[in-house]
Amino acid sequence: MDDIDDDQLRPRISIDSMRAWISIKSELLREIEAQARSYATQNNLPPERILESANIYATELFNIAQSNIRVNGRDYDSLQPHEQDAEPFDEALDRQIWALSGTRQEWFDKIASDRRDKPSEIAANLAAHFKEADAIEHDWETQMPSYIDEDEDMDPSPILQIDDAVTREILAVSNELTQTIPAQQERAERAKRVEAEIKSLRP
Repeated sequence: MDDIDDDQLRPRISIDSMRAWISIKSELLREIEAQARSYATQNNLPPERILESANIYATELFNIAQSNIRVNGRDYDSLQPHEQDAEPFDEALDRQIWALSGTRQEWFDKIASDRRDKPSEIAANLAAHFKEADAIEHDWETQMPSYIDEDEDMDPSPILQIDDAVTREILAVSNELTQTIPAQQERAERAKRVEAEIKSLRP
C-alpha cells in the first residue's frame, strides 16, 4: 500500500459520457466568460485582457479537473486523443429527434385508430342509407293504388305525383351516398399515404 500513489487512491468523479463532460465544460466556460465581461464592465477595464486571463484560468481548471474524473468507467487521462476530442453534444438536435419520434408515434396511433374505426363507420353509414332506401321503396309499394293494372284508362296524374316524390327522395339519398363515400375513400387513401411517408422516415 505504501508504494501506491495517492492519486490512485483518490476517488474520481464519474461522468456518464464524453459528451456530458464536454457539455459541462461548455457551460462552465460560458459562465466564466460572462463573469469576466461583467467584471470588466463594472471596473471600466478592457474586456479583451480580462477574457484572455479568464480563458487561461478555464484551461488550467479543466486540466486539473480532467485528472480527477472518470468517463464511462475509464480514467480521463487514460483515454486516447481521438476519444477526448468527441463532438460536443447537440442539445437542439437531440430535442428535434425526440420531437420527431413523438410525432411519428402520434401518426402511428392515428393510423391504427383509423384502420380500426373507419371501416366500421363507413359500413354503418352504408347500412343506414340502404335501410332508408328500403323503407322508401316499401312505402312506395304500399302507397301505390292496387288498381293501377286494372284500368289503363285511368288518369295517371296522381300516380305520377307519387312517383316524382319518391324519385326525389331516392335521388337525395343517392346524392348523399355519392358525396359521403368518396370523402371516406379519400380519407382512407390519405391515411395510406401518410403511413407510407412515415415508413420511409429514418428513426
